[in-house]
Amino acid sequence: MFTEQKFQADDLLENAQAISADVTTAFDPNFPEKFDETNHADLGKGVVVEKNGAAGSGKFRANEARAEYAHVIRTLLDQNHIAWQTGALAKLGVGGGGTISPFLSRYGLDCIDAGPALLGMHSPFELSSKFDLMSTTGLYQAFFAS
Repeated sequence: MFTEQKFQADDLLENAQAISADVTTAFDPNFPEKFDETNHADLGKGVVVEKNGAAGSGKFRANEARAEYAHVIRTLLDQNHIAWQTGALAKLGVGGGGTISPFLSRYGLDCIDAGPALLGMHSPFELSSKFDLMSTTGLYQAFFAS
């Protein structure tokens, strides 16, 4: 009986979908060397969707959402007319930050990071965009309604 219950729990997790609702860093023009110029988030361009949770440390303790699940999220955003952008926490090798998506992915869940970008994260002058917050809220509402 225990084996049957474990199998059912594994099936449940492997067929589940999740969003790691977390913030990410916005491009900071004061420290451009910390960002990948082709893959960073900007303030005021919508919710940031990150396909992988590498935290700037490469593949160590990282995860990557399946392309099919990324498509599901992109379609949800587009169908609900929600502004979005892609981004990365930091330039590869710079490090810093983290997300819970690698922990959820260990159990087979489809998981993607999505949230607003912040300028000056964890500083006394942390800034966000109202538009990004509204886009993030729209994604979370659409996700739970789907």
